[in-house]
Amino acid sequence: MTVAQGKPRPAVIIQSSVVATPGSLIICPLTSFLIEAPIYRPTILPTPANGLKMPSQLMVDRITFAREERIANVIGSLDADDLERLDLTLVILLDLGG
Repeated sequence: MTVAQGKPRPAVIIQSSVVATPGSLIICPLTSFLIEAPIYRPTILPTPANGLKMPSQLMVDRITFAREERIANVIGSLDADDLERLDLTLVILLDLGG
């Protein structure tokens, strides 16, 4: 999906469908400005399935809320490996490992 907050950018909805926050969603934005930070910025390569046009990084350190009306269109979805890397990054960054 793309989110228009300033400029449109791809993002991944990370909010559980069990949790309802009326009018907003928890998202993890992506950026094509790549930095060396594999622990909290996993790189996602473009594929036809995810709809990205260039290598991008999940900005797990920039998790935010987006109002539903700011969400434009679905451009694709992450594959199982990318979702697993996102999950692991969330566990590490948010110290959810117990």
